[in-house]
Amino acid sequence: MWPLFPLLRVGYHEGRDTPPWGQAPITYGPGRYMLTQLIRLTSGQVLRGAGMDQTTLVFPSLTAMGQGAEWDWWGGVISLDGTEVGLEDLTIEFAPHAYQHHGLGQGWNGPDVLGTHCWVRNVRVVNYDVGILCGAEYGTIENLHLSRNVGGDGAHIDVGFVGASRCHMRGGRVERSPAIHGVAGNWGAQEHVIEGLIGAAGLVVEPNHNGPASGKFWFVDVGIESGAVALQWGQGNQHQGGVNDGGGFVLTEHSTSPLYRTVAPPVPPPTSPVSNLARQAVAAASSSWSSGYTPEKANDGDDGTRWNSAAGDKVGAWWQLDWPAPVTISGVLVREGIARVTGYVCERWDGATGWIPLAGGGVAGTRLSFPSVSLQRLRVRVTSLGGRTENWYTPTFAEVEVFA
Repeated sequence: MWPLFPLLRVGYHEGRDTPPWGQAPITYGPGRYMLTQLIRLTSGQVLRGAGMDQTTLVFPSLTAMGQGAEWDWWGGVISLDGTEVGLEDLTIEFAPHAYQHHGLGQGWNGPDVLGTHCWVRNVRVVNYDVGILCGAEYGTIENLHLSRNVGGDGAHIDVGFVGASRCHMRGGRVERSPAIHGVAGNWGAQEHVIEGLIGAAGLVVEPNHNGPASGKFWFVDVGIESGAVALQWGQGNQHQGGVNDGGGFVLTEHSTSPLYRTVAPPVPPPTSPVSNLARQAVAAASSSWSSGYTPEKANDGDDGTRWNSAAGDKVGAWWQLDWPAPVTISGVLVREGIARVTGYVCERWDGATGWIPLAGGGVAGTRLSFPSVSLQRLRVRVTSLGGRTENWYTPTFAEVEVFA
């Protein structure tokens, strides 16, 4: 069942031992860092953050960094090229944007893994066109979290295996609905094990995208929490197809074991039996980033979608709810798409006097409670943001809950 190459050789013990070159790791501590140039790592170098949720590297402009050419099929903002090169414990973030399919100067691509015995571990990529490209010989991708761009028609590829590559991918999640080509084998990708990858809203697998693939793909305990599994083949390529055996697809040409088994979603934390009254209201906002980030995305019951105000609409931006009849409420909970808001107030509408404060000091992720009040229109107004000053650094709400 397993490929012939020795998995224990993949990555210098997957970064758990110090590479023999004696180079100190390149480290970024907790915080958000605005990058103005591309990063190229070579033999023996390890780029390490303080944790996926603590260190974020933001790449605001490919043109300003001299990228210049289209990266829809290759290239990335962090390149691992050489022997024993590692990338660990951080988030790579691009600004939300409308993805336009190939040839139109796109290329918001995450890591590009090119070398031998290279590894990427505990890394998240947000708002990408291509999540990661792996052309490595004996490479490891471990605990990769992908949150694709939601503008335009989505994203191009979640995980692309390219060239004469041999990689072992284990663990990780595709947080939103998959990209156009999902997990794809391109241009002669050789032998790959994809183990324990979870699609929160389905998965797409295309073993011979731009193929046919000359090697093999093994899928072990790869599953979905909701949505569907799509097995698709590159246009015009010959294949034997997939067999749906009730437990998922079997790749008759690339594997002799089940491709997928559906997994149960994580058990959510206990919640109040009180229903979310926000779901019964119509949402509006001071502005929207684009058609993919409109107000109703924050009361649709889906944490994978979000409202984002327009560029420049920062402190003072608001999001509101209108009910068809008065409701009685006693609390609000704001969950962010990206951690930016450090303060907000809740206000109710009075036809005679305008907006009246209900409660201040709101903190995202924590319920803001106040004495029960009857109202028909509620507004959440942002009073403070994190320390960034760029126009794109604007409020974004994944979901707002309102309690009776």
